[in-house]
Amino acid sequence: MPSAGDLYTAGLARVRPQSGERGPVRQRVASTGAWWALAALATTAAIVIRVIVAQSAVAPRAPWDEIGILAMAKLIAGVPHVTLMSGAGYYPGYSFLLAPIWWVTDDPRTVYVVAVVVGNVLSVATIWPIATVARRLGLGLAPAITVGAIVACLPSRTALGDYVLADQLLGFLLAWVVAAAFWVWARPTVPRTLVFVALVSAAHLTHIRALVAVVAAGVWLVCLLRRRIVPALVGLAALVAGYFAVRWLVGVTTARILLNDFGQEGNFLENLRTTWPELFARVTVAHTWAQLVATLGLALLGALVIIAWSWQELRRFRTVGPVGFVLGLVLLGTAVGILGWVGPAETMSKAADPRFDVWIYTRYLDSYAALAVAFALIALFRVTRLGLLALATVLGVTLSLIMIFAVAPIVPTYGSNYGPGNTAGVQTWSWLWPRGEKFRRPLVPTLDNPNRFFWWASIAVLATSLVLLVLRRWAKAVALFLTALLTTAAIIGNPEQGRDTPDKITAAVVRAEQLTGRTQNVDVDVTCRISEYRRAQALNWVGYWLGPRQVDVVSNLNGFHDDLVLACIRWSVADDFRAVPVDGTQFYGYQLYVMPGATQDAMRRDGMIK
Repeated sequence: MPSAGDLYTAGLARVRPQSGERGPVRQRVASTGAWWALAALATTAAIVIRVIVAQSAVAPRAPWDEIGILAMAKLIAGVPHVTLMSGAGYYPGYSFLLAPIWWVTDDPRTVYVVAVVVGNVLSVATIWPIATVARRLGLGLAPAITVGAIVACLPSRTALGDYVLADQLLGFLLAWVVAAAFWVWARPTVPRTLVFVALVSAAHLTHIRALVAVVAAGVWLVCLLRRRIVPALVGLAALVAGYFAVRWLVGVTTARILLNDFGQEGNFLENLRTTWPELFARVTVAHTWAQLVATLGLALLGALVIIAWSWQELRRFRTVGPVGFVLGLVLLGTAVGILGWVGPAETMSKAADPRFDVWIYTRYLDSYAALAVAFALIALFRVTRLGLLALATVLGVTLSLIMIFAVAPIVPTYGSNYGPGNTAGVQTWSWLWPRGEKFRRPLVPTLDNPNRFFWWASIAVLATSLVLLVLRRWAKAVALFLTALLTTAAIIGNPEQGRDTPDKITAAVVRAEQLTGRTQNVDVDVTCRISEYRRAQALNWVGYWLGPRQVDVVSNLNGFHDDLVLACIRWSVADDFRAVPVDGTQFYGYQLYVMPGATQDAMRRDGMIK
């Protein structure tokens, strides 16, 4: 039986590298009625899971990631008086897409719900570019759609369905980047290369992590010079221009929305500075194992398939082909995602309130792991050689044992995951976590101690691999099995989380407006003494939820000009200003105060203040 690499080479047998257009390669898996039924089943499952997950998406969960995207969208939409926010800043690509929502409504809750719908539509729509790639690699339309739909059922993709995060758009764009690479390879022309570069730049504009796509694209275009010089040179020039255009757009948007300078790049460099080889090795093992669990071993199989097919490309064409580009993209994306957590894994694990998520943080790698899973499914549907599946199984067991005995004992499993979105891929196993019940570390996992999660998750991966070994000759059975398994895992991993909303503050402001008959804007004092962490949360939440009112940041005690002021509880200068606190409006160490005047008098008569 031919290997995965041989299958790919056979699929490209009709390619003439220097000549005209070609469509999808010769189909090795035809679109039968059974495949169409499987495609419909998997696609329906992907949609239904997101509908279930999104039921709880009634308000933002993350005061930085989500509020940052929505605030930049508001700024891009041209809405006046966008409140400055605290944080390191985010790239504005997704904000450009969401900006039109603010043209239709200025209600924060409605904006959020619509944005969640947009994100889920994008997540499901990623089936399209993945199916396009699958068709290029020998699948008929129905099995190709099945590949994309099963990828869409991954818990790491579905658990983000109740967030507004750039990851949904990033995954969508990276899948199109890969599809465009195959399109360019089929017939390298200037227009096709420019489309490829535009998609790369759009992904870069969406998230700083997608800078790896720019690097991978640059290297690939250099390699493409062997085939077509002019399209490759034009693509390289456009790529450089796109890089600087993204930098400029990021600077323009973040400068107008952040209290401080953009800090994402500085944070990454600081993480690199504080690492050392042993810690890097441990974090690499932990994050790689987390993806092994998140994809039930499929990402590892996909990585082997990509390596095998890349080698076949290199031998056949004497240059790096589209699968080689995917290999570079996945490797770079994985490396950057891991490096970003090396420093925090050390410092945050030793904190009084340690973070668990820094060891199993799946979100940063999910978009790249999804590409690897797609290649695994393509190979499985074309009947993968026993040796490749066996190798993936052995490597998975080896990685799991290293994780269990060398890394897991020092991991604070009882710590915070800082929101289920960070550990979306492994949320299926959250019921095994000790939930704040501290234990002494190191603690080697067993099947029944507080670190049991590592054993049971690893066993599940092994069991899945063994089933795939048995079913490998029956592609439709593989598709049905994985659809059922991943759907179940995604539903079990549906995150339950609280939503922080300043409801008491909002209600007090609304009541003040009813009493005075006019809009009440709010000043926020950022000079009072409180931790920066709590100040940032209060400012970001209130700035978003009090819209469309004007919420101004005041960094000088002479700068208050509104009747309502949000300041620290037990505000030290309240008596100096004769400001009166509104009882019940405490929120993250802040509280609403009323300055002297008609508004204060009206609220006192109403009994809102003493």
